[in-house]
Amino acid sequence: MRVARFDPAAGAALEEARRRGLFAIVRFQDIQDRSLVVSDGTLDRVSASRAAGVGVQVFTTEGWCGFASSDDCSPGAVRDLVRRAGALARSSGLLGPEVSHEVFELQGGGRRVVGTRARGLDATSLAEQTAALREANRRLVDGAAGFAVRSSHLVVDDEWRVVRSDGADVSFGLPRAHAQHDLTAHLGGGIVSASATVSGADASVLLDLERARLLEQRSLRALRRARAALGTPSVRVGSCRLVIDHALAKGLAHEAFGHACETDTVDGSILATGGRLRLGEALGPSNVSIVDGPIAGDYADQGVSANGLDRETVAIIRDGVLVSGLGDLFSARRAGSPITGACRASSYRQRPNPRMSNIRIVLADPIPLRVGAETIEPDDVASELRRVGLLAAGEPTLYLAGYRGGQAHPKRGDFMFACAAVYDLADGAAPRQPAVLSGNSRSALRSIVAGFGELRLDAMGVCGKHGQNVPVSGGSHALLVLEAHPEVVVGQRG
Repeated sequence: MRVARFDPAAGAALEEARRRGLFAIVRFQDIQDRSLVVSDGTLDRVSASRAAGVGVQVFTTEGWCGFASSDDCSPGAVRDLVRRAGALARSSGLLGPEVSHEVFELQGGGRRVVGTRARGLDATSLAEQTAALREANRRLVDGAAGFAVRSSHLVVDDEWRVVRSDGADVSFGLPRAHAQHDLTAHLGGGIVSASATVSGADASVLLDLERARLLEQRSLRALRRARAALGTPSVRVGSCRLVIDHALAKGLAHEAFGHACETDTVDGSILATGGRLRLGEALGPSNVSIVDGPIAGDYADQGVSANGLDRETVAIIRDGVLVSGLGDLFSARRAGSPITGACRASSYRQRPNPRMSNIRIVLADPIPLRVGAETIEPDDVASELRRVGLLAAGEPTLYLAGYRGGQAHPKRGDFMFACAAVYDLADGAAPRQPAVLSGNSRSALRSIVAGFGELRLDAMGVCGKHGQNVPVSGGSHALLVLEAHPEVVVGQRG
């Protein structure tokens, strides 16, 4: 790996830390990326960047912490970072900071390299990427007459090395990539827009023919949904039985529960009292779990934490009961949670904190889906519900698809998500205007009555917290069914 070249700097940092009586966590990063944009057949942009640097986090025997970073990874510069971070740590002691002694309990496992099967950028042909993106754009322009089509592709080749005073030295990659189509047109006196994405670990998201066809298929389906909603009425604001797709389920898991279980912020969590998670509290049905953890080849895969600990796959909620937080080395114990290796950092310049990776809502007894999840249409959803007695004649039921962003308030437990498409299953699966799903997170979890199909865990996004943006993903079964609840409401967007 490229980060192997930092051997001299790593040795210098650890030697300087020993000399000063400090425990050091040294994080080296070497990141390169390449992005392309094609608009209506024209190559608009090709860009590439590369950066490298080091962040040094040190701890005094009193448990005080200091941090310093630089893009200079020479041994002399890294020694200076240790000195600066140590001075900051000792100065912070005058302010009565929170202390952390957990690093002194670590037991290093020596040097190791956690490999990845992803194709690196050095082995990825720009000409091949350009030709593939042009072809993908051309095919969609032909299939979406009258629409402007913007196609984009990004590959990030991100390598890290974490070295600690206890002897741990682990190198790992965080490769990620996606390809996306955005379509826009003026129709019926308004603007119609649609988008679709495929994601993964490398340029195969575009170069693999099957993946490219999947992106085209998703884009055309998103376009059909957007066209179908033109001139349709809005849904009546209120509560009813809901069917949500895996992308909206990921939004619910991520925004409403994942953030509430990150152990550095539980002081503001509805799932905690007195700064400690209420582990053992029943929150939902006994067949429902919420799980977070890395998946090989996923857009958000990170099997090693920014502190050099293996990241665990964690059941935050197991069988309806809150059983764990997403615990990092520094805040898990205070929050009453086990350390799960959940620490992430977006850059060597930043101190890590607990973050999600791939989060999903999992049912123990999903109902088999008789149609393909990628090709399912609103009529199919109605048929599947009717088959198992979950859609009676005249019973108000809405199908919500496509996550368009949202937010949650961890302290109050409120959430609000924008849906790209809405269908009234009680009215022949008729389309309606895009809407907002909002309500109380615990009420939504308790309302889950069924899941259809296998897990779909590729709903990708970027999560912002404390000024850091990290890749995330997740999902659930192809469909989740929520019983009507007065604290879970659908209404018109905007």
